[in-house]
Amino acid sequence: MAIIKTLRLQDSARLGYHGIVIWALLFAIGCIHYALAAVPQTVTLTPNPLGTQEGAIFIQDAVKVTLTCHGDETPTKYSFKQDGIVVQTMETSTVGSDKLVIKEFNVSSAGTYLCNALNGDGNKDSAPTTFTLKCATEGNTGCGDHGQCVLENGNKFCKCRYNDDAVFASACDECNDHTQCTTDGKTKCSPDTPHPRKCVECVEKNNAGCNADGENPRCDATKPNEATCKGCKTPDKGCAGTPKPYCPADGGKCVVCTKASEGKDCKTTGLTRCNEASGTCVECDKGTESADCQKEGKKKCNDAGTCVQCIDTKDCPTSAPNCVSNKCSSTAGPTTGSGTGQTEQTSKASVTSSAGTVTSTACLVIASVVVALII
Repeated sequence: MAIIKTLRLQDSARLGYHGIVIWALLFAIGCIHYALAAVPQTVTLTPNPLGTQEGAIFIQDAVKVTLTCHGDETPTKYSFKQDGIVVQTMETSTVGSDKLVIKEFNVSSAGTYLCNALNGDGNKDSAPTTFTLKCATEGNTGCGDHGQCVLENGNKFCKCRYNDDAVFASACDECNDHTQCTTDGKTKCSPDTPHPRKCVECVEKNNAGCNADGENPRCDATKPNEATCKGCKTPDKGCAGTPKPYCPADGGKCVVCTKASEGKDCKTTGLTRCNEASGTCVECDKGTESADCQKEGKKKCNDAGTCVQCIDTKDCPTSAPNCVSNKCSSTAGPTTGSGTGQTEQTSKASVTSSAGTVTSTACLVIASVVVALII
């Protein structure tokens, strides 16, 4: 049981010689897990100017923007990232000790930013903040060659202009066809409408992009630009036309057969029944084992749908009274632990519990001394 999980540098300095000795004792008996840790715990990114709307910060074109990073535990270095890439001092921006200054915010400045605070003990990122360019005029100022200034929900910002199919895909973060989608498991380009077309997991037509044999064979394109592969739905959505043409009543993975179809689908495999749990054709069913299992010496059906000699000892003759691995045997199989073993385990658990109580009490006493020294 850890009473103190983190001992900060400034606390250890105040302990003095005797306090350090007590801290070492705490560490040795397990009252603390680690010490002298001063990794930044709280890191924030503060923009100026600040204008939040629906989770994004809208910035006017050509405005100077200053991002300031704050961190506790005395950071010695700060860094900034835009869309996951470290920002370097450039003609359009400068990186200071704890500040990133964007001299004139424009379309290339838009994105998701975060800062990182680092000291000798570690580092921590701030929460990400998204910045979107707000149009300066009713025209397309600041939106680039392929942008247009639009007004939505009382805010002006840049959207892609969709009148030049030859170039807008790369300029406006869109895809034109599947060949442009190669990363993050998103290998398909969403349908022609609505814009912007994005790389997605799948396309609803023929469930392209989804694995018919996997857990999620059906493409859910309720939102075309966020299409993802999901479990099948009855009646057989995501399964029809595949080697596993049926969807179970509760959805999920496509299956080879159902109880209703076993007469048609399983006879072609040389098997006769459909196991409802797995959706596969099997040799027998427990409810019809007397008809299914007619092999000499194999009259029972196990959970896997296979005819076997026995399920338990009552199925075996007196000459071989033990059922071991679904076979009757004259030799007994492995036995479970005795009552003595259980008592022994209980006794050990009791001793462990008592030791834990003693250790916890010692931790509390010593920890109180440490707190008094710190105060």
